[in-house]
Amino acid sequence: MPLPREASRELESLFGDRYSESYLERLSHSSDMGFVPELVVAGLDINIVPDAVVYPKTVEKVVELVKIATKYKIPLVPYGRGTNRYGNAIPTEGRITVDFSMMRQITIARDQSVAMVQPGATWKEIDVEADPYKLSLRTFPSSYDSSVGGGGAV
Repeated sequence: MPLPREASRELESLFGDRYSESYLERLSHSSDMGFVPELVVAGLDINIVPDAVVYPKTVEKVVELVKIATKYKIPLVPYGRGTNRYGNAIPTEGRITVDFSMMRQITIARDQSVAMVQPGATWKEIDVEADPYKLSLRTFPSSYDSSVGGGGAV
């Protein structure tokens, strides 16, 4: 079922060209690197193509998105880089996929040995930013190019 027309208008007004209902854009956010065996999905009647995709750039835009989604009771599905191998961020029954790839800010607090990052930043980007401070990741994820937000979304 498509999004309510009013919700689409509000989202388009809020995000402009960073909001899309194009089928190609939605289809590109309906899978990750994983493979779900036919035996698992056989007989299930689910729609894994989101109704829309948004690309927020700021925390404030995410807050506004959540308000709109709550108002219209539309579930949100976070999307990092699509490197997951288990289908954890794949929508079911439509939804709005929130692609965090434009939120990549990294701030290193050297005195605390802490990195404050937005969800679209990759582990590799964080490691590169931390290196001049002689800091590094304590553990490495299975995909060095995966996003922090994607890892936290599971």
